Amino acid sequence: MAYLCIISIFANSTTKYYTDAAVPYISRVTTDGRILYVDGTNGVTTVWQVNVTSGARSEYAKTTDTGFTTLITPVGIAVDPDGGSCYIADGSRGKVVKIPAGSGSGTTIKDNWGNRTYSFPVPCGMDVNVGSTRIAIVADANGTMYYITGQNYTYVYGSPGSSVHAIQVDRDYALSSFAPLELFPIVPSSAILFSAVTR
Repeated sequence: MAYLCIISIFANSTTKYYTDAAVPYISRVTTDGRILYVDGTNGVTTVWQVNVTSGARSEYAKTTDTGFTTLITPVGIAVDPDGGSCYIADGSRGKVVKIPAGSGSGTTIKDNWGNRTYSFPVPCGMDVNVGSTRIAIVADANGTMYYITGQNYTYVYGSPGSSVHAIQVDRDYALSSFAPLELFPIVPSSAILFSAVTR
């Protein structure tokens, strides 16, 4: 059995939250202080959120709805900075699934976001920049990176030569998120930088 431990430190206090998760994948912290996580087990049904101040857990969204009933196998997750939607790399089909907060009924979930089939590395590095639903992902196991801006993808950067397992977009558009790591600038008409961890 695996456990996910989320620890946040504010002033002199520390909050911890543990939950059963066979293969946990977590997002970055949203601007209002939530971390999303999903279990990488095949057929997962729920995306959870944890308040980093209180440690309280609640349901963020279901992974299926009336119009999308496919069972997915997450290998990565990213979330809009404001928490509006999350994006899951489905390792079983090589697709990105966009799941708005509160999904579970109706037809709000968007399958094949970016209109491409990927060969995801495990884990798959994913992140979203500020102010839009553009998502920087590790598209293929060779590390080729793409922007997804909607149902069509946009090529962003060539391959660094190896799989990339973690990405963090520089959300202030000025300074790299992790200066010691190898940086890859996003080329087309954008000054956003992101850092990537390769293996």
